Amino acid sequence: MNHTPLRRRMIIALAALATAFVLTACSSQATGAPSGSTKSKITVAFVSPQKAGDNGPIDDMIAAQSRLKAKYGVTTKYIELSDPSTYESTLQNLGQAGTTYVVTAFPGMQQPVQDVAPKFPNTHFVLIFGDKFSPALKNARSISYNIYEAMYVSGVAAANLTKNGSVGYIGGAPQPPLNADYHAFTAGAKSVNPSIKVTGAFVGSFDDAAKGQSIAAAMIAGGVDVVQTDAAAASMGVIKAAALGDTLVLADSSGAVAAQYPKTVVGTTFLKFGNSFYTQISDAIEHGFKGGYATSGLSDGIVGLNISPAFLSGGSPMAAKVKELEATLTKTKEEVSSGAVKVTFDPSNI
Repeated sequence: MNHTPLRRRMIIALAALATAFVLTACSSQATGAPSGSTKSKITVAFVSPQKAGDNGPIDDMIAAQSRLKAKYGVTTKYIELSDPSTYESTLQNLGQAGTTYVVTAFPGMQQPVQDVAPKFPNTHFVLIFGDKFSPALKNARSISYNIYEAMYVSGVAAANLTKNGSVGYIGGAPQPPLNADYHAFTAGAKSVNPSIKVTGAFVGSFDDAAKGQSIAAAMIAGGVDVVQTDAAAASMGVIKAAALGDTLVLADSSGAVAAQYPKTVVGTTFLKFGNSFYTQISDAIEHGFKGGYATSGLSDGIVGLNISPAFLSGGSPMAAKVKELEATLTKTKEEVSSGAVKVTFDPSNI
């Protein structure tokens, strides 16, 4: 019996199947973007070195992680760390588990990522609010933010609002970016009044609201009547101390916190942590991960100073003055963004 036609048909069918397989594989490699089924296997872990519930950066990034889950169907994991000795081991565990993206934040995580990332080339690490990795890592990306530019604008605001010629800055913990925030705030204030008194202090924690309140109370007793906060959850203590009297606050908290204190919180210096978190991971999912380093500042709207609408309508006797001040602040933002006003990054101790 002659089987040649059957064999020929089988060979043609197999060849067609092989061609389809190759075309499919090439198409997937060309886009670099995961298919719908692949996206469901993506894991995005957020490792936070600070507590949630801060009405600030951590809560903002947790919300961004939830938005990623809603859009892409990714699996998410949130890990909160309080002990720096666990930073490296936590990252290693996530790498060993095959986590697709590990996002963490702040300078304390810089070295742990630097040490762990090379061991897990298939896991991609994103450090929010970090410096360049040295040496550079193909599977790690860090983003720094020129929040100090917004602090300069805030210093201009504080100097225009103080009645006593005395303003204050309260940060979370001494570290180069926050030192730079203090110096930029001081420079902004002194651009308005060279003889203004600027008092700076650190809580020593981003979580201790009670200590933040105590430090603020001491500053206020010493004549400070406008305070810039830069202490995450500890900033709530500063706001509470200010609310007991007539002290004004430029806060690093959310607009929701500002609305709770409409006669105290003039405005908020912001860094859109959540937007940055979301953009970094969504871009990686859509276009492929790219290691490296990026910066954001006043000019791209990721950092800035917003006057609180609640303050303008909250019955404060200073509301009209703040309203008048908005034009000055807008001009200052434009000058800093364009480079007409140079704001330097000064990490020296305060």
